[in-house]
Amino acid sequence: MILPAARTIDVMTLLLLAACNLWGGPKPALVQGWTALAEGDLQSFEEVVDIEAVVPQAVEGCVRVGLLEEWAEQEKKPPNALRDLGRSLGRGLLTGVVEANEAQLVADARAEFGQKRPDELCPAIRPGAQDKASIDRQGDTATAMLPIVAYEVETYLVAGMKKGEEGWRVTGLDFEPAIGDIKRELKARPE
Repeated sequence: MILPAARTIDVMTLLLLAACNLWGGPKPALVQGWTALAEGDLQSFEEVVDIEAVVPQAVEGCVRVGLLEEWAEQEKKPPNALRDLGRSLGRGLLTGVVEANEAQLVADARAEFGQKRPDELCPAIRPGAQDKASIDRQGDTATAMLPIVAYEVETYLVAGMKKGEEGWRVTGLDFEPAIGDIKRELKARPE
């Protein structure tokens, strides 16, 4: 099973779109990334985004977020040993598939760069209120808290950034805080 690498572009879009209005810190790199993404300029995009690190994380994150609504529905049903076993194996299998296909996912993302609209790539996630975005800079590293909305739950995607000789780059995406928030909210909703 090969996961659609094009989904990664949407997460990158969300990351960069939400961060475009931030002041200070690594903002210029985020603005350059957004502009490059909007214009389909892969070379400029890769100057500010470590695509080989971000693509696999974005693919796995998009798939996991896309499955949360089904997860919430199953959580409300009586325990089932087979379902619970499948669920416990599922994340490991997804991670394994992504890891086994990293090179192809990155190659596909490069080949498909700029060819899809963001809403086609990771439809479960959309940008949140940009005024809630923030960057915490610690020397040559920064963490950007980028607001997203999934299943009408407002939360944050965490983007790691590093400053190198060529400037700031997005070096990673962390979906875990957002997935935790979404799970809690979906589970608490009445049937």
